[in-house]
Amino acid sequence: MQPPAARWIEISGVGGLCLFAATGLQYAEAAGFAAAMLLGVLLLKRRQVVWPAWRNPLLLLPAIFTLYVLCRALLRYVEAPEQAAAIVEWTRYYVVAAGLPAVVLALLLDANRARILLVLNVALAALLLAIMRELDAAQLAAYLQGERAFFGLGNAAGLYISSALLGVLLLAPWDTQGRSSNAAWLYRMRLALYLAVFALLALAFVWHQNRSALLAVFAVFPVLAWHSLRQRRADVAPRFPRWLLIALPLCLAALLLLGGGEIKQRFAEGYASARLAFSAETDTPPRSAAGERISLWRIGLHSAGEYPLFGKGPGSVSELVREDPVVARHSHLHNLYLQLLVEIGLVGLLLYLAFMVCLIRGLLRPHAALSADLRRFIGGSLALFLLINFTQVRIDGTHAQYFVTLLLGLAMSGSLSSATDVPRRF
Repeated sequence: MQPPAARWIEISGVGGLCLFAATGLQYAEAAGFAAAMLLGVLLLKRRQVVWPAWRNPLLLLPAIFTLYVLCRALLRYVEAPEQAAAIVEWTRYYVVAAGLPAVVLALLLDANRARILLVLNVALAALLLAIMRELDAAQLAAYLQGERAFFGLGNAAGLYISSALLGVLLLAPWDTQGRSSNAAWLYRMRLALYLAVFALLALAFVWHQNRSALLAVFAVFPVLAWHSLRQRRADVAPRFPRWLLIALPLCLAALLLLGGGEIKQRFAEGYASARLAFSAETDTPPRSAAGERISLWRIGLHSAGEYPLFGKGPGSVSELVREDPVVARHSHLHNLYLQLLVEIGLVGLLLYLAFMVCLIRGLLRPHAALSADLRRFIGGSLALFLLINFTQVRIDGTHAQYFVTLLLGLAMSGSLSSATDVPRRF
């Protein structure tokens, strides 16, 4: 039996995880309090149980990357003190993307399946509330007219809803649980709840009309489904049902048709604009989403050649884009990897990519700390994040920092677990 102090520390840790999951999407102050609470709980735990070896690359790389970003930001401030606000803002984004704050989350999750699923369900409930709060008659009427509906999360909504859809599909209790009538009834009720959540997320996904997320999901989801269907019988994780492979595209097609012909026209116009932008031989691409991205990438590539190793410093891109009236309204280059190359150089980009490679290797390794369905979901969400960032920079903003911290914390949880080498069944 645990002593009272240790028991209260565990309760505080779970409470902090739930508070962070519930508030991080839209309430920065509450999420900051939860983060401080989690750090305090971690410091109170026994060091030999909690802290991994410092040589672990998933601890060493974030620390080196964070230190490098802080040094580069300091040099940037010496060069351009008038840009202090932008320097502080983007330094904070890069520190979060480096994964050091996510280490605290990963160590407290400790690859515990029950704890991970609790956090994911609380985060999913927070996302559903954000969607339902603006799912009113006016928004639905606008959608039926073919307009793109928004809610508080803006363009990032497509990424978050897509990740939530992957979670519902891969972590739902598809296998029958129990033989008694009470157990079967509870299973059917739970499955009905999952399907209702899935239907709402699918509606919000198409309603938002995020093209990059739509393409990424159709690239990521088939791979995850294939891995789930071919899993060995020894895998205790529930298998992905075959019938959903047919039902999912049919549901998405039906929702797209409900939105009217203007949605298909919007996708067609976007494709035509992208072709024109990439094939244009002039120095001024067309005024469209694709054309503005081409202009931003040209600015980034030209600037990257000036300071290839260490970049121009955090916050410098906002100053660059203001010089071009076509893209002056943007605050980043709409490509995370190009953004990293321009602002923190090749050194920073390679550190970030090395960190991502270590995360992916940890998820592909069939260790006992995380079950196969959790590794598939986390790996799929990470792949989705990396794909979308070829045309976005999804590390900016409070909600993006929350999403990145949660995703990286889940991805590091298995490799940083205190019981990684201990066989564990869930």
